[in-house]
Amino acid sequence: MKYSCILIVQSLVEERSSLEERILKLQPLFDEVVVVSHNVAELYFIKQPIVAPYFDSRDFLNYVYTGLSFASNEWSFVCTDQCEFNTEKIKHMKGFLSKSQAVLWDENPQVGFYRRHSLAKMEKLLRDKLGIEEFLKVVRVRKLMCEV
Repeated sequence: MKYSCILIVQSLVEERSSLEERILKLQPLFDEVVVVSHNVAELYFIKQPIVAPYFDSRDFLNYVYTGLSFASNEWSFVCTDQCEFNTEKIKHMKGFLSKSQAVLWDENPQVGFYRRHSLAKMEKLLRDKLGIEEFLKVVRVRKLMCEV
């Protein structure tokens, strides 16, 4: 199975090298890396596709929705430029994707896999001015909390 990665950059980029380093760590694990940010022009140095959120909302669901809309694969790993992750956790999470629309680590919606199949539900919630918390209440979510 192929997977995408959606890297969400929510704040101004202070260290270009740290963002580039993060992308380099993610690239070998995924078939593609998509960057979602309100600050598209500021990220001119990134070689990966960069897209701005579709809706006028700063809610995390808007970033996830935009990334999934642009990604090529059914499942995408979502993380922010600020969150901690390790490759073993990502590999472990891949084993729990069946029968879920989201697989989160430590109940953190900013680190996990989201399914493209959920785009219609996400869009409806965003049009109703709702966000990630509401989304996680209406879909099947698997939360992993064990150490890897």
